[in-house]
Amino acid sequence: MVKPLLPDSARQHKDEDFLKAKLDRLWDPHVAPLNELCDQMAGDTGKKIPYFDPFDGGVNAKLLFILYKPQNGAEGSNIVSMDNDDPAAETTFHAFGEAGIPRSDIALWNIIPWFDGTDDYSKGKQLLKLVLPLIPDVKTLVFAGKGMRQKIKSIRWGVHWDVAPSPGQKSHISNPKFKEELVEVLKENWQVQCH
Repeated sequence: MVKPLLPDSARQHKDEDFLKAKLDRLWDPHVAPLNELCDQMAGDTGKKIPYFDPFDGGVNAKLLFILYKPQNGAEGSNIVSMDNDDPAAETTFHAFGEAGIPRSDIALWNIIPWFDGTDDYSKGKQLLKLVLPLIPDVKTLVFAGKGMRQKIKSIRWGVHWDVAPSPGQKSHISNPKFKEELVEVLKENWQVQCH
């Protein structure tokens, strides 16, 4: 795997050259199986499903960060990425950076992986169960959004899981305590479960 030149600031997908270089890598070996699954899911559901980011760990990830659903920035790039040009992606970018977690150890996904605005959690959970076998070294799932605990607690995931504050919740984005809690949950899960 050729190591990408990782961005040192958030919202890099607004740079067309940066985004094009990333799109050219969607079929790199570490993300190809996941992105093939995205295409299969899109065909099966009839919904547009954004790809995994080739600048993240892909099938080699140890921590899977599961957001609620794609934000506006993902529509522009068609990638679930902390480099998207939206507030949730920016918060995620900074949280992982402050937690000291290398991008090669993570992958991002959405529990509701499509853009159409519908919230079918049971279908989203079924699709997540298709993703997990493709990431054999994943040690922990971190679901974004405190409300996720009730929706997912009865499922046996086969790995450790936790819930963190959502980086996309507007009331949290400018709240320093929220950011600290998000960073702490990420750091603790990575340090305890992934090492």
